[in-house]
Amino acid sequence: MKQAAELPWTDGAGKVLSKLAAVIHKQEMTRADRDSDSFSDPLLVVQDLRTGTTVMLATKPHEGGKTHGHGYRRCPDVEQRIPHKVPPGLQMGVLIDMLVRMMVPKDAPDDEVGPLVEAAINRIAEAMEEAREQTINTDKELATHWKERYAKHKPAVEAAISRLKDMTLSTRAGDTLVQVEGIPIEMALMDASVLLEQHEEVTA
Repeated sequence: MKQAAELPWTDGAGKVLSKLAAVIHKQEMTRADRDSDSFSDPLLVVQDLRTGTTVMLATKPHEGGKTHGHGYRRCPDVEQRIPHKVPPGLQMGVLIDMLVRMMVPKDAPDDEVGPLVEAAINRIAEAMEEAREQTINTDKELATHWKERYAKHKPAVEAAISRLKDMTLSTRAGDTLVQVEGIPIEMALMDASVLLEQHEEVTA
């Protein structure tokens, strides 16, 4: 593909081709055999009708390897247990909803916040301010720092969080592997205006 990168392409060609590739890939996935390997040897010609750049995409000559000598291989889907991604907004919403009315008079206004939530908000603000002062850059680093220095019930909290994260058994799409090369080729430049005229005649 290195040679193709050195050829003249019209600005936007890469983006346009990526959109076409996304459509084709989606079509492939709808008919893919999810339970077994599939192999093929795509053979394509891509031509920039404005610059004349023409590249043939073909299987790179080889034997064996992960693609078993082919240009394309799609592996079967894989079932795996991965940490469940619990949205932070959901976590905060559930916890605040449970705590917000604790230690609040029954006749208090609906929007009154109890002291436990107020204390939690203050601790979060203090932790974020400390992170800013110590230039702690990531959410993970901040959480680790806070648990190590301030958590009063660390074992119980981590046990509860691990239960949330261990709730998902996920099936992910199988890997796709390619072993192709882009071969620049010399050929007559097609007349784009003629092609467009023919398209208009067909669709008229």
